[in-house]
Formats: sequence, C-alpha cells, structure tokens
Amino acid sequence: MKYNRILLIGGDTSITRPAIYLHVIWTSSEPDRFLLYGGQSVNLANRVKNHEDPHMRERYPSLHYFATEAPGSEGQFIVLANVETEEYPYRGLIQNILEMWACLMFFTLLKDDLTKYLPKDIQIPRAMIGLNFALPPWQGSPGHRAGIGRFLEGIFHLFLWGPFTGWEELHHLWISPTACQY
Repeated sequence: MKYNRILLIGGDTSITRPAIYLHVIWTSSEPDRFLLYGGQSVNLANRVKNHEDPHMRERYPSLHYFATEAPGSEGQFIVLANVETEEYPYRGLIQNILEMWACLMFFTLLKDDLTKYLPKDIQIPRAMIGLNFALPPWQGSPGHRAGIGRFLEGIFHLFLWGPFTGWEELHHLWISPTACQY
C-alpha cells in the first residue's frame, strides 16, 4: 500500500477503553483505493473483535460489512481518539461529537450529510464513498434515537455554525416524556 498514508495513524486497537476509530478497507487488486467506516466504542478491543466476526456480520448486515466481505478485501482499524474510562456526565454526548467529527473529517457519511454539516467551501471528493449511513447522534439505544438524536444534532450544529433557530423544538424533544420512549 504505497500511497495509503492513512494507515500511518495507527493506534492500539487492543485497548479495552472507549475510543473513536476508522476501519480502512481496500482490495488486494487496488490497494491504493480504500473505503472508510467511522465508529465509536466503549471497549475498542471488543468492537474490533465483533467487526471481524463473520457471525456478527451475518446477523447485522450493513454496507460496512458488505465491503468487509467483498472478495479480496483487506482492512485495518486505526484509532483516532481515546476517551476516558470513568463515567462522567455527557460521556455519550462527547463520544457522539467525536465520532461525528471523525465522520466529517474523513468523509465517511453520505454526500447529503456531508453537504449539510461541512462548511460550504469544503470540496467533497467525488470518488469518496463513505460506509456510514447513520449520523452518530442518531445511533444508540432505540428509545433515545428520536429525541436525543435531534438534541445532539442541534448541539453539533451549534458547535459548527453558532446560533441555532430550532432550540424550542429541541427543548421539547429533550424534556418530552414521549419523545424518548422505547
């Protein structure tokens, strides 16, 4: 992989702490063309083990796993950020923001999402095919996807662009007992 310098980021994927990671996938016939999947975990070693488990890939089909199982595909996980192990307020929020940052920095989201969240002057590579279909704030426990997802999306928007006009709706979602029901 002569030109695939992204792998030089490296990192210890055997750590059992929370982390933000990228899975870099390429084929042996075209090692300089690669696909990226960004993710987060509370235990990186277990997450990598699950991603590499064929039974898990069969049980939870996804574009990420389809690329992983393509004939001749190879892959390597790299660590982008380590997160403290202690429980503290908003750790999930911080991990979601870090994962969103990684997905934007490495263009792993769908083009519509990249266009929405990246500054207008950022050129999105045409050949870039990201493997993340879901925005990080919308993932997590099923009952929190709607309310928490909208809330986190609003907070992320605030970090990027400043004042957000939809705070009233986000506040309603955050405090509404029905917005986050399982």
